[in-house]
Amino acid sequence: MKKLFLLAVSIGLLEAATAQHLHVPMGGKMLQVPQVKGSKEQIMQQYRQKFKSPVRDMNWWLCYALDMDSLNGFIAALHANYLFSDSNVLVNFGDGYGGTIEGNPWVHMLGDVLDPLAFVFYEINDVTLTNSDPYYLDSAGIVMAYFRNTDASVVDTLLVYYFDSPVGGTNLPLYYYSDPFFLQNYGYDTIYVPFIKYNKSAHRPNAGTALKTMKVPLYEEDSSSFFYFKLFDMNDLFVAANRKVVMAVAFKPGYSYSPFQNIANQYNYVIFASYEENGPQTYQTYIPQEYNVSSIITTSVRYGIDQYGYNNLFVPSYAFYDSYGFERHLFLYNVSDEMTGINEVEATALADLHLIPNPAQQQTDLYFTLSRPAQVSIQLTDVVGRELMSMTPRTVGKGIQRQQMGVDRLQPGLYWVVLRVEGKATTLPLVVTR
Repeated sequence: MKKLFLLAVSIGLLEAATAQHLHVPMGGKMLQVPQVKGSKEQIMQQYRQKFKSPVRDMNWWLCYALDMDSLNGFIAALHANYLFSDSNVLVNFGDGYGGTIEGNPWVHMLGDVLDPLAFVFYEINDVTLTNSDPYYLDSAGIVMAYFRNTDASVVDTLLVYYFDSPVGGTNLPLYYYSDPFFLQNYGYDTIYVPFIKYNKSAHRPNAGTALKTMKVPLYEEDSSSFFYFKLFDMNDLFVAANRKVVMAVAFKPGYSYSPFQNIANQYNYVIFASYEENGPQTYQTYIPQEYNVSSIITTSVRYGIDQYGYNNLFVPSYAFYDSYGFERHLFLYNVSDEMTGINEVEATALADLHLIPNPAQQQTDLYFTLSRPAQVSIQLTDVVGRELMSMTPRTVGKGIQRQQMGVDRLQPGLYWVVLRVEGKATTLPLVVTR
């Protein structure tokens, strides 16, 4: 039987907190779904052919599970399971219903955190981003299979949720586990894990206004008994320096069903794929200060009946005491240092513009992206247009640029930041608070 550990102590809190050592019974079969076709080798072949060649400079396709498997010599074990929002339906596990807490709980939602600064991405993909570099997320996806048993008029949906956050921030708190077990199996007696927060009533990540939602329809032509990469257009999500991307995916059926129906044989369903990183009956690798982690919403969390500290949280793969098949979900990300959809011969070289943070108290950073080298100047004015500070015009290179602006000496209120690119002015409001 699987077990969970959690020491629910947030890192960075000013108040002292008391650690709790929790052992939580957990099912979660490492199910090898027999009807899914496609091996590890076929998935890797798709990955290499579609996403690895050719690769533009400063544009990378990243999949932690597949890249780490390449680094480790292809030793991971492929596992799969059903992704479904409800639990009171029959699946052919052979020994019960999805809602059996001690048996085979459904996986109600997948969660994943992307840290593009991980060593494996540098080693395999030559990713050169640092903590001071912002980036864009152009596309993302998951490896899945999609089975249909209804007529073509039924349209199912993948619900894709995403946001970006610093590790340890409000929307991505950092907790730690500590026990001799971790020293034995991970090489460290204390490991630090970012947690995705969960909104049970809405069945989605709890990230407030930062959360973005995408509904991806699944049609007859999306069905496949083979694992394949299902991609989503992330609309060049801008991610500021030292922030991570968080994604979650759920399946919403487009048909009505009743309790105890055999969904797997009669209706449509999605199978997701995950790796057991170091092979069967092993534990994944823990690397300090790297924050790529996969997680799930279990049945007990989905229905708010988890009594051991995981309610309102996605359960990370590190929480499992026994070896566990869903250590690394096969999430795919396309990361770039510039917007990939920009036409480089467009009339203006300015492609994107952000002030972070805004409102600001001490300092704000002006991020802007140029589709080609251009002459740039920056000006800060008060609300009536009087200049308070400026940057001498200079030629700036192509890509994402960052200009720090100290505002600690300004009175609270509204100001204007004026960016001129090749003589064309773009103005952003800036609010200063105390």
